[in-house]
Amino acid sequence: QMALAEILGHKDIMEESATKDKSISKELKKVDVSPQIVFIGKTGVGKSSTINKLFNPQPNLPVDHVEPATMNMEILTLSLGDRGNLIFVDCPGLGESEEADKRNMEAYKQILGISDVALWIVKADDRALGIDRYFIHSVLPEKLADRLIVGINQIDLIQPGEWSKEFNLPSKEQEDSILRKEEYVMRKFKEEGINPFAIVSYSAKRNYRLTRLFKTMVDACPPERV
Repeated sequence: QMALAEILGHKDIMEESATKDKSISKELKKVDVSPQIVFIGKTGVGKSSTINKLFNPQPNLPVDHVEPATMNMEILTLSLGDRGNLIFVDCPGLGESEEADKRNMEAYKQILGISDVALWIVKADDRALGIDRYFIHSVLPEKLADRLIVGINQIDLIQPGEWSKEFNLPSKEQEDSILRKEEYVMRKFKEEGINPFAIVSYSAKRNYRLTRLFKTMVDACPPERV
């Protein structure tokens, strides 16, 4: 329980923890009645950027294009009006250092154990998925095995082709590459016994397919929790 408490951070309407050594149940007592979605991935894939674009107004989570920006877990509440709330958990990126990964992975196991959906984000131009599969096997609990979503971010940068800024759409060449990327990711994950609920390609920077991503996350939640 200490691993989670050490890196847990609260934001938005959540009260910041008075101490960092509380049990998980005490840390999350304010959000345990709402569906909880955890954003995980390697450092620099755009977890914080994705959450920033999904919220309105934006929570302005720190984003850095050189160094890892998310050093603590950030818990945010998104109001759905009469339908209740969704809880988003922005996790520090994996792959920064062996010491940080060891600490963070223990915390991820705990937070995922009491969550409803996991969103694992990869970059569209990243072809090395071995470490992603290793991390998923290491931290994903059995109960989320069929509620794992893989998000492919930054598809506006996929090659060949060039993004249409006028229409905010991928070129025909990019569309073909995006489809191949989705097929490749699904195939590589299934080779390791990982069967995602869905794969959603999108661009947080371009606000492209974020509605599809949001709907997929809601659809993946247990019906009794939505």
